[in-house]
Amino acid sequence: MSRVGWLILLFLLACGGAVHFELNIVFPDDGSDAKSYTESIVVMAIEPADASTCGALLDGTALPDNAGYIVESRQEVDPDALDLVLTQVGPGRRLFFVQALGVSGAVILHGCADLDAGGGGAEVVTVELEYI
Repeated sequence: MSRVGWLILLFLLACGGAVHFELNIVFPDDGSDAKSYTESIVVMAIEPADASTCGALLDGTALPDNAGYIVESRQEVDPDALDLVLTQVGPGRRLFFVQALGVSGAVILHGCADLDAGGGGAEVVTVELEYI
């Protein structure tokens, strides 16, 4: 690799490139077996504006990709997936918004976590789902 190539690589590493997140999704423990009614899970890493909150996503006053809620990474996974990893998430504050979809495709559960992402190795985020 050329000297310039190494300098660019070092610059990208020093600037805190993308972060990889291990996701722990917690279903409600109310005896309803909510996980069995879940067909798929949509996980989004949202780059929020300063005033953006998880509360606004959860109460429906804000939607993903609205102003101040730019979806940086989106992944749809099986609810039984053992290794949930969200990649290519930049450093800084992120909202991790999760929706559980039922057989009809309707959102039946959702949850959100507000986290400051570092600029290095893997991180872990836990999102507790609740009924809509």
